[in-house]
Amino acid sequence: MTKTQLYRLDTKSPQAVEHLADILRPHIPVCLPVLGTFYSGDLAGGYLSVWVTFDLSSTHEPPDLFSVITFSPLAYDKLRFFCSAETKDTPPTPEEETHVVGVITTLYKALRDSSPLAEGISREIALSEEFERNDVIRIGALHEKWVPCLRHTAARMNEDVCTKFFRPPRPSPSDSPDDDRWDISPLRESDIDLVTDRAPYKRPREAMLTRLPYSICIKPKGTDIPVAWQLLYPDGSIGMLHVEPEYRRMGLGKLVVRALCKKLEELFYTEDEEKVGKYPWARWEMVDVVNGNQKSASLLKALESDGWQKGWSNRWFFMAMDLESDPDDVAGP
Repeated sequence: MTKTQLYRLDTKSPQAVEHLADILRPHIPVCLPVLGTFYSGDLAGGYLSVWVTFDLSSTHEPPDLFSVITFSPLAYDKLRFFCSAETKDTPPTPEEETHVVGVITTLYKALRDSSPLAEGISREIALSEEFERNDVIRIGALHEKWVPCLRHTAARMNEDVCTKFFRPPRPSPSDSPDDDRWDISPLRESDIDLVTDRAPYKRPREAMLTRLPYSICIKPKGTDIPVAWQLLYPDGSIGMLHVEPEYRRMGLGKLVVRALCKKLEELFYTEDEEKVGKYPWARWEMVDVVNGNQKSASLLKALESDGWQKGWSNRWFFMAMDLESDPDDVAGP
């Protein structure tokens, strides 16, 4: 069985988190699904766990080949993964594939067996029930490079194919609504039931509460019920865009996306010279569009003038492995 040494990041140390963030930033935009988890609420709330494949405390320069993987119990697909090889426009080498399989295998076993590497993370929360099994991991926004090698490793698996769109830092257009028609504001706790009811993928109420500070909704002037909304997910991507059917074809989808981008610019605005120009204070936005969702793809096409670009293919990847428990698992501190 392939193993890779993993080290758990001290997420209570702002210095350690920023050190890792500085290592990741040169790999933007492909590292955003991992880097975004540091700044979208779950770290501050104490929910986020992070592992890296090198000892961050003993080096300022990472090896050429390294990986970072994050876990949040509040994310719909709880794991996010990045490997430095994703920045290359070439097929993965055998060495890179072995490295990635080793990372996923090592963490999978740690979560399944509740080993010290996964201390504080219950097996019931970390693993899901799929394929008539109760030991499935769910990796969101997995780069397409790693699908073949993980398919070969998995005992059971499923995948949903998406395309990543992203928007580099730039001022959001001042697309103001007609003041006689619409109010724009964050979602409130009283809106959660409505938003959850309309969502194709249901999130627990606890998870939705953490998203309210990072949300936007539109209401007809003088009313109290949202008719369109969007929010920032725990990995830093925007999503859950919805417009009520009777309000479609009125430009509200575009208005919501622009309003949320503007809100996030304001939320992360800083004059700190050490932060200016760095993500997340310099905003990179991203969104995943399920292949075949022509409405969302057309909306982002219409927003190209705002800087939105088509990126790479990724997978929402569910997998289980048939592995024997091993007391000698490789695990860093």
